[in-house]
Amino acid sequence: MKKVLLLCGLVALIFFFSSCQKPEEFILSKYFQAMKAHDRDSMASMAIEPIELEFKSWKLISSNEPVEANPVLPDMLAKYRVIEEQRNEQATLANDKRDASKTIEDSLAKARGGRQKADLQKKFEAADAEFKVELEKFKALSAEAKALKDKIDHEKTLIKLSCSIERDPDLLNGKSETIQSLVNITTASGNRDYIFLFRKYKFLNPVSGKLLPSRLIILKIQPKDEFDKATDVSEPIRAE
Repeated sequence: MKKVLLLCGLVALIFFFSSCQKPEEFILSKYFQAMKAHDRDSMASMAIEPIELEFKSWKLISSNEPVEANPVLPDMLAKYRVIEEQRNEQATLANDKRDASKTIEDSLAKARGGRQKADLQKKFEAADAEFKVELEKFKALSAEAKALKDKIDHEKTLIKLSCSIERDPDLLNGKSETIQSLVNITTASGNRDYIFLFRKYKFLNPVSGKLLPSRLIILKIQPKDEFDKATDVSEPIRAE
C-alpha cells in the first residue's frame, strides 16, 4: 500500500511540475532535444524555419506576455484580390497601348513620303513610350501581387502547422497569439542570447463553432543583436 501511495504521489508531483511549465518552455525543451539529436524532421514540425546549432546548454531567460491579435490572413486575402483586379485592368490597358503602338509601327513600315515617315515616327515613339509606362505599372503590380501571395502562403503554412489542418485555413476565424522569449545558448564559441518568437492560433471550427486544437510553433529564431537591429521592439510582434 505504501508503494502504491508513493507511486501515486510521484505521478502527481510530475504532473504538477509539467503543468507549471510554460508552453514555450515545453516547446523549447522539445526543440533542443531534437536539435541535439540532429532530428530535422522533428525540428521542422515545431519551427517554420528551423535552424540547427551545435550547443552545450541553453536557458530560457524570460518571456513577454502573449500578444493577442486579429488574424492577418483575411486582410491579406482581401488586399490580394484588389491587387489582382488592378493587375488585370492594367494588363488590358498595357495591351491596348501595345496594339496602338504596333498599328503605328506597321503604318510606318508602309509609309513612302519623308514627311509622312517623320510624322509616323514621332507618333510611334510617343505611343511606344506610353506602352512602356503602362507595362512598367503592370510589372510593379505583378511584383506586388507575388510578394503578397508569398506572405499569404507563409501565413497559411503557419496556421496549418499550429492547428494541424491540411486545407482551407482562410475559412477560419479567431485570434492569433504571439510570444517573444529570450534564450541564452552556450556553444563552443561562448554564450549568445537568441530571440525565439512563438505563434499560436485560437481558431473556431467553422462547422461546430468550437475551438480547434492548436499548439505553439516557432515563428523565428534569431540572435538578439540581429533581431534588435531589424525590429522595433516597442511595437507588438505581428505576422508579416
